[in-house]
Amino acid sequence: MRISMITGVRSRFHGPDIKTSLRPSEDHGRVVLKDSADIGSTLPSEEKAAKEIVNKMLTSSAGFLEMRTLTKAARKLGLPNMEKLLANGVRIAVHRDDPFALNRRLFVAEYDPVGKVLRIAPRRLSVSTVLHELGHALDDVLEPDKSPGEPVLKSGVDSGLKKLYKDYCERTWNLSWWNRLWKQGLWSDYATENEHEYLAEGIMFFARGPGDREKLHKNDEGLWEYVRKMMAPFPFRKICAF
Repeated sequence: MRISMITGVRSRFHGPDIKTSLRPSEDHGRVVLKDSADIGSTLPSEEKAAKEIVNKMLTSSAGFLEMRTLTKAARKLGLPNMEKLLANGVRIAVHRDDPFALNRRLFVAEYDPVGKVLRIAPRRLSVSTVLHELGHALDDVLEPDKSPGEPVLKSGVDSGLKKLYKDYCERTWNLSWWNRLWKQGLWSDYATENEHEYLAEGIMFFARGPGDREKLHKNDEGLWEYVRKMMAPFPFRKICAF
């Protein structure tokens, strides 16, 4: 993914969304935390609210599968965070280019902080990709613009986040080739690209599900805590596992 007109870095594909299930039998009978988006049809009102927010953010109509993916990503990010994006003028454009045009961008997935627009091609639509780009949008709206057309990103001015990013890069650079191969102590290669991608990846991992959130906490507790405070209130739900 990338931030359009800010970092100029290449887009990147995120693999299939990781689905988590209830933990092994030793957790049975205990109260465990799961994301509201993972509970599914037990929260129809929340799904309806998420769909309404997404509809207001869309610049044009979306198909059934597109809407389903966008709504699931919205629920995972949390309705308060989506409402914050909507209130700050963030829009979502499902980018359908002419497949025969010379300047086609069939694989676009980017957030433009100047226009406050998340552009994404249908073939790039996945919950992971949408969460990453929404992470860029949150990074944008949490810091007031310098002036109209001159956005300021929180990841570009926050010294605490810059230190977390620098520490993470140093840790990954010092890993042995074996640990890098098996991602021991490394939760995301792309997070080392720059501070903007570091934060967007962190938001994606935190919001995508309990398994990814645990991986982020294990390998980068500082960023986990930073994102937790940044995204509060986050849609955890207590449910019983049987």
